[in-house]
Amino acid sequence: MTPPAKSQSATLSPSALRSVVLGLLLVVTTFVVYYPSLHNGFVNYDDPRYVMHNPNIQSGLTWQSLYWAVTAYYESNWHPLTWMSHALDISLFRLNPAGHHAVNILIHALNALLLFFVLRDATKRDWESFFVAALFAVHPVNVESVAWASERKNVLSMFFLLLALYAYGKYARRPSISRYPLVMGAFALGLAAKPQIVTLPFLLLLWDFWPLQRWNPSGGGNENAPSTANSTFWKLCIEKIPLLLLSVASAAITIKAQTAGGAVQSANAARQTVAAYSLSVRIENAVVSYARYIEMMFWPTRCCNYGARGPRLAPALPSCGMVLVSWLASADDRNCASGITSDGGSLCVSPVCRTFLPGGVGNFRRRERPARNREARSLQRSSGADCVCVAGATPSWILEELRSLVEPHIAGYGG
Repeated sequence: MTPPAKSQSATLSPSALRSVVLGLLLVVTTFVVYYPSLHNGFVNYDDPRYVMHNPNIQSGLTWQSLYWAVTAYYESNWHPLTWMSHALDISLFRLNPAGHHAVNILIHALNALLLFFVLRDATKRDWESFFVAALFAVHPVNVESVAWASERKNVLSMFFLLLALYAYGKYARRPSISRYPLVMGAFALGLAAKPQIVTLPFLLLLWDFWPLQRWNPSGGGNENAPSTANSTFWKLCIEKIPLLLLSVASAAITIKAQTAGGAVQSANAARQTVAAYSLSVRIENAVVSYARYIEMMFWPTRCCNYGARGPRLAPALPSCGMVLVSWLASADDRNCASGITSDGGSLCVSPVCRTFLPGGVGNFRRRERPARNREARSLQRSSGADCVCVAGATPSWILEELRSLVEPHIAGYGG
């Protein structure tokens, strides 16, 4: 008597099995790396105002706290979803810091897993996607966002940003009216967690170019290529208008909240006040911030909240040179890994090293924080997403070596 054949649906394909094992490896690695933070307490920077002594959430998640979260401009911010998550933590853990840290770790682990699937779904490259997601999961520049309770807004906004990217990938393959609201919904929730993800519509245009390849500026060699490419580009731009309207609305609310809290300083002739920092200093700070982000991808040092007073452009030039060298070195290598990075908002996708990073010129607060200090703090507060395009400049032979070491063990599980 022959045994019954195994059901095909009960057996994972080698590709699916590999994805499951790599995903589990990402989650376990993230928890192992960040486990020590469960023994940390709260800190005296933001935690008292956000969690410990915030009277609006001390009763936990209630109808009253929900109403407050949606309507309040507390701490110069409007991020209701973040306040709701803190209130839920109070309901579950009270003021036990281990619980608050555990939720941050869980969300960061989910972000790493989601990033892996987003990149794998878009590029069809398992190992390159795993390399980038693993780098994101353990990169030192993300430690503050995960190990600091008050930075819940970073990991939470990144979660919804990645969900929006994943939903957009599905929509791009089969555009339909029923799929687009999923993108908008995830984006709206991300904005409600932290408004720095307002750049998503522009990111999606990059995503259309690569890796989704919905737009080809060269037109594939057709003689009508320029007109066809332009037509496609503008259609894609029109497609992003609903998302752009959400960005504009979020930006308007954020400016109002920041102004109400005294976090925005500008010159006022009538009141005889001057801006804390001149326009030239702000522009210089933005340039330095770009360079510092890129530098920290490769060499994450000087990660403290406060740095030297005043930005300087000249010291940042070597970082720009390093990125240029990396780009040239990998320009002919089409198998280099994809990279993705975000400080809650500006995200970089790249077959080589197409880096689009936040300028860090953001808010110059009333506390007289130097421009460079603000930039340094932004570098550290990296949304569970400041991971990095360093993978974008990684030659494919390194990935092949990693694959040759790990793949035999994964194959063994399928045997």
